Amino acid sequence: MLKKIYITFVFLVLAILFISCSTIRQINPLSKGESSLTLSIGGPITQVGKTYIPLPLLSMGYNYGILDNLSIESGLNFLSAAYGVLHLDIGANYWLFFPKKIIPGIIISPQTFILTNFTSNGFRLYPDIGLTTYWEIKQNKYVYIGIDNWFEYHSYREDGNIQKHHWLITPYLGINMGNKKWQGQAEIKWYVPNLVNNTRAIKNIGIGNYGVVGIFLGINRTFGEIKK
Repeated sequence: MLKKIYITFVFLVLAILFISCSTIRQINPLSKGESSLTLSIGGPITQVGKTYIPLPLLSMGYNYGILDNLSIESGLNFLSAAYGVLHLDIGANYWLFFPKKIIPGIIISPQTFILTNFTSNGFRLYPDIGLTTYWEIKQNKYVYIGIDNWFEYHSYREDGNIQKHHWLITPYLGINMGNKKWQGQAEIKWYVPNLVNNTRAIKNIGIGNYGVVGIFLGINRTFGEIKK
């Protein structure tokens, strides 16, 4: 019984936190053959004691450019691993357009999130697609805004209740600055702004009574023959 409660608790927490948990985004395009390693920290702003702080979710990601406008990526969330749950994400970034002066670039990012605690009933797979619009304000310095779309296709939640929401959105905006080799990033998210958050046991900061706000910081190192 305790094991079942523990498994349910872990999946409930991760279901709230894991939407686009990879903090850093590959805004700076990778050329064919280049790769990048990312490290990021941050999360939803949550009450801890008498104060509110971003949860220190730690993630690592890897990107590899297979074309000059297409990269594949993978990521690992260390918080879930600490609770005995393997949480991976795999996907791609496709630069549909590159920015030109005031005309923004567009990145399409399909992903799949995989969670498992290695039990017969402890496996979840969630598709997600992100759309990012970004501007290059100077060489290798960007501002961006976008939205993630996470799809819950299970009929029941991890706690056994009926799943009423199957399309969860997360708007975000951020800034990415540095050079071709090193990039630093700050990002703010608004998780599920269409859902009321005042009934949750965990106290989060939203906008009004809707959604949860998150803050993130990350660093990105590009490897390979630098072409730009």
